[in-house]
Amino acid sequence: TTVKVKVARYIFWFLTVAIMAGIFLASSQEAEVSSALSQSFIRTTLKLVVENFETLSEQQKFEIVDSLHTFVRKSAHFFIYLSLGACMFSALCTYGIKWAVRFLIGFPSCVIYSVSDEYHQTFVEGRSGNLADILLDSAGALVGILIVFICVLIWQECRTKGKKMRKKGLMKKL
Repeated sequence: TTVKVKVARYIFWFLTVAIMAGIFLASSQEAEVSSALSQSFIRTTLKLVVENFETLSEQQKFEIVDSLHTFVRKSAHFFIYLSLGACMFSALCTYGIKWAVRFLIGFPSCVIYSVSDEYHQTFVEGRSGNLADILLDSAGALVGILIVFICVLIWQECRTKGKKMRKKGLMKKL
């Protein structure tokens, strides 16, 4: 194993653990705190994106924020688990194991973490476990894994073609 591979491995495992810690911390927030943070994020984003947002009445602002609240929270589930799946699978790609084994370790690990996260939320004031969130998290992890899988295949194909072209003298050494 080269130094580059070891460094990449450590970085991807660090990111994987950091994402898991972030998920755990976010899930530890009571419902009111979590909801207030989401609403604050939406308001801040709308101030930056919608030119006249500040001129709207408080009722209009509330209605817009409220209408986006569920979408933003569900999107966060999907994308954080997409990131988790991508980082974990990237870390697994630094080992000399078959694609199927990488997938059979990576995807179930993300699903199990999602299940444990939803279970953890049942102990937090105002929160509950939700099967729909587990499915959304799992879909996000799967998409993250597939993105990495496709990117690695493309990278390997480009590397192979580059080597073949260099052998034939069609390309200078990269």
